[in-house]
Amino acid sequence: MTADLGMSLADWMKMTPAMSHSIDSRGVLVAVSDSWLRKLGYERREVLGKCSTDFMPERSRERVRLEKIPQLFQTGRVENVEFQMICKDGSPIDVLLSAVLVRQGEDHVSISSFTDITQLRAIEQKLAESEAKYRYLVEYQSEMVSLAKVDGELLFVNRAYAEHHATTPEEMIGRSLYDFVPTQIRGELAQHMQHVAIVGEAKDIENQVLSPDGKPRWVSWTNKAFKDENGIVTAIHSVGKHVDARVDAETKLRESEERYRLLAENSTDMVFQLDAGRAFTYVSPAGPDILGHALEDLDGRCLYDLVHPQDAESIRAILCALASGELKRHGGVHRFLHRDGHPVWVEMQVKALGLSQIGSETGIVGTLRDFSVHKRLEERLRDANLLLAEAAATDGLTGLMNRRAFDQAFEEAFEVAKAQGQELGLILTDVDYFKAYNDHYGHSAGDECLKTVSAILRSVAESCGYHAARYGGEEFCIILPGASENTTFLAAERMRLAMQEMSEAHAGSPSGFVSISLGLATLSQSGVRDRSDLLNAADRALYRAKASGRNTVVRASYCEIEAEREQRVVPNKPLRLSRVG
Repeated sequence: MTADLGMSLADWMKMTPAMSHSIDSRGVLVAVSDSWLRKLGYERREVLGKCSTDFMPERSRERVRLEKIPQLFQTGRVENVEFQMICKDGSPIDVLLSAVLVRQGEDHVSISSFTDITQLRAIEQKLAESEAKYRYLVEYQSEMVSLAKVDGELLFVNRAYAEHHATTPEEMIGRSLYDFVPTQIRGELAQHMQHVAIVGEAKDIENQVLSPDGKPRWVSWTNKAFKDENGIVTAIHSVGKHVDARVDAETKLRESEERYRLLAENSTDMVFQLDAGRAFTYVSPAGPDILGHALEDLDGRCLYDLVHPQDAESIRAILCALASGELKRHGGVHRFLHRDGHPVWVEMQVKALGLSQIGSETGIVGTLRDFSVHKRLEERLRDANLLLAEAAATDGLTGLMNRRAFDQAFEEAFEVAKAQGQELGLILTDVDYFKAYNDHYGHSAGDECLKTVSAILRSVAESCGYHAARYGGEEFCIILPGASENTTFLAAERMRLAMQEMSEAHAGSPSGFVSISLGLATLSQSGVRDRSDLLNAADRALYRAKASGRNTVVRASYCEIEAEREQRVVPNKPLRLSRVG
């Protein structure tokens, strides 16, 4: 690729502010810019006619002469070639060169532009030296240092960390830090690491770390999350030191004080003490009476082995909260498992030994008191009360809410809707020609018919979160919290169609089958101020449905429109509504 220069090289070089020079096909300098001369410290007469490689150190000279100059005259350009040049005072500078080939009469010459990158390379060198110095300090400091992903994968460990585990840093890279801690604390430690990643600030923790012989040793850690420019956590930086001596002394002191005090205060209960792994380190003589296990079987056994499966998660959460300091103490009734397998209700009181942080607790003390008799009495009383309450609120024939329960539910739904500015729908419905049905088929068959109708109403209502009740006789009521007029209408229509699809024979009905009529109203209905207004509006709509031929759904808003029309047609004749059977 070549181009015509359009002016003399000398003139162009005098005009350009860039550090530039031009060589011919032999590599001889034919023009240089003033910036080039100032940077290297030469005068123009000292350089013109000399080879450009004369101003380079030996290691750069051969590469440029043998590779880059031939490449330039073959391809017409080179870009970003890095090498060194020598100033007149002998000092080197690092440069980045880009050049193009241009036509100069019958020959071709280059125009080359230089960028001085000496300062950049010096900064990079200092950075490398600084990193090497920091790495040396980290590698050989006495404290344990690591970098790990949030999931625990080790990215870096120093020599002290590796020596604790009798291995080398290279052999630990890629393994999980959770491989080097006791199994029972891994979950809590993982929660702590997740917390460090979220808060982004340094957090301290004490936990046990396994030695090569399998024995745990206490280590105090300071953990901090490293984030990239986008705020994404890339690693957790941890610095730890051994604190076995202090932890042992604190443990012995707390064990002595807490154990004897609790034994004196709770000698009739099962008194116990747990270590950091939730294993029993002490159980009082009352333990076998409550749980059925011999004392020697309980010694060293994990508490969670004796907890009922349905209570295991809640008890685990309680003990973790005690260990982290979120709870000072806890008292409550829980289920444990007796030695023979049956559940035992106990009243449990627990507290942590001393102040602690996540993973650094020295143990938990507590008591268990047999609560089985009390629990059985409570359950019997609760069951009896539930039966009484259900019987008092349920219609004996249909199993729906009775009138009393409906009144209470309607009052609550109305007050909630009013207070929260929500809608409330109400549907009144009864069986068409029900008296004729009873007269023809008998009252026993009539009861069965009402059961069928109530089952349909319940199915549609409960599928939408609504409440169905028997209002009286063959009349039913459905409460629809949050339902607009259209939603209420659709629910009523579903009930009507479901009853129609049953096609239950009814000799006393013109249609030949059992059908229902439904009237509906909503809280946003004009004139609705209280519950009685809403109930009356739905009742008038039901009357209109009966008067319109039955087996239909009528809205209260439609009744209002019709009433206004009839008043206009016969202004002196009042609108009379009476129930048609």
